[in-house]
Amino acid sequence: MRKALLVFPFSLIACFNAGSAPLNCSADAPACPDSLVCIDGRCVSPIDDLSGSLSDMTGDLAGDLAGGASGCTKGGGQRIGSSGAWLCPGVYGGANPKASAACVGKICSDLSLLTAQDCKAVASGFFTSAHWGSTVNKLNPQTATCGTVPYSAALYGCGLGDFEVNTGCSGYVMNMQATPANKLLSVSPVSIDTFQNTNPQNGVICCP
Repeated sequence: MRKALLVFPFSLIACFNAGSAPLNCSADAPACPDSLVCIDGRCVSPIDDLSGSLSDMTGDLAGDLAGGASGCTKGGGQRIGSSGAWLCPGVYGGANPKASAACVGKICSDLSLLTAQDCKAVASGFFTSAHWGSTVNKLNPQTATCGTVPYSAALYGCGLGDFEVNTGCSGYVMNMQATPANKLLSVSPVSIDTFQNTNPQNGVICCP
């Protein structure tokens, strides 16, 4: 009986090899002190491991609520609205990538993912939608077209443009005319991807 009692403690020591802090364990030697479990090669408290998992999940959820990954090809940008639309600043057209290349998805063509108020609240830069056309001036907001250029070529979007027109295109009423002063040029045949913007503060509105 005495021999059995002497052997028993040594058998426990053989089962657990703590190693250096933090306590190590392995699939071959998974034993850990009481209240700890072997996870990823370390003896840890199940409560601590659960807290870490919850923290990771909370961080992921916060990222999702904040808008997730940018909708801009180059990253960055600013979310507009709460349904996945992004304002993506940067030059486009000419020697630079065309306007549509600024989006991971596509340039927004309506207000389904943002509101007119979201559009008006943009405090810096002018961001174009997929719509282009022509306008006259602030004194004649009723005179505007979509998809044709009988007057001054213009883009329709959100932010600090030249002036609002009465009707607009698919809900976008703010326009920016293609002029050297605006660092915006229109090139024939006119389309959203033939406009050239050289003001890095301006950009496009991107939708998924």
